[in-house]
Amino acid sequence: GFSVPQQCVQQIVSASRDKLAAGDSQSQALLLRGLINLGAQPSWQWLLRFYEATEPQLDRSSAKDLSMMAGALAQLKLRPLGSWLARFLQASKALAESQGFDAECLVTVVAAVAGPSWGLVGAAVTAAGSVQKAAQQQGQQMEAIAPGWQAAMQQQLLLLLPKLSLLQVSAMLRASAALQWSLSSPACVCSMLSRALQITQHHS
Repeated sequence: GFSVPQQCVQQIVSASRDKLAAGDSQSQALLLRGLINLGAQPSWQWLLRFYEATEPQLDRSSAKDLSMMAGALAQLKLRPLGSWLARFLQASKALAESQGFDAECLVTVVAAVAGPSWGLVGAAVTAAGSVQKAAQQQGQQMEAIAPGWQAAMQQQLLLLLPKLSLLQVSAMLRASAALQWSLSSPACVCSMLSRALQITQHHS
């Protein structure tokens, strides 16, 4: 298949860095997604400019733009800048509370937040002393950064659950395991399992 020479890709990365601040959140999200599709690995200087340019606009970003950014950063296996991450969680929480997510965007955002590279999950059980204590510490960390984020995502998920495909339910179950929802919100996890069973039975 056709591939863009890496020299050209790097030229695009360099040329786009200084134009990030002039774009809106949609163009910024599309640019990051496009660079990754071209096989680019943006430098830390480029990413710093990206965080600086997008952070003030996160509150006004659409669910699609937030999910594109989240999915792209997760694919790069990068931990977002602390202030950007806090603003992102607050923005996505506000969208969830206003029922602004569709199924695909919600799954992408929650899966990214639950990924190991974002540094919000995976408290060491050995250090905490027990699974329950590790889950409690992890939940407290999430609440400190974005109070109510998990509850808002869970409520939006339950509303969208009838529209989720089996693949999307599976992705959400993986994310919920990382986020320890089986301990903090077992009813939500049970609802996802019921939806998965329903889909399976329908196709059998």
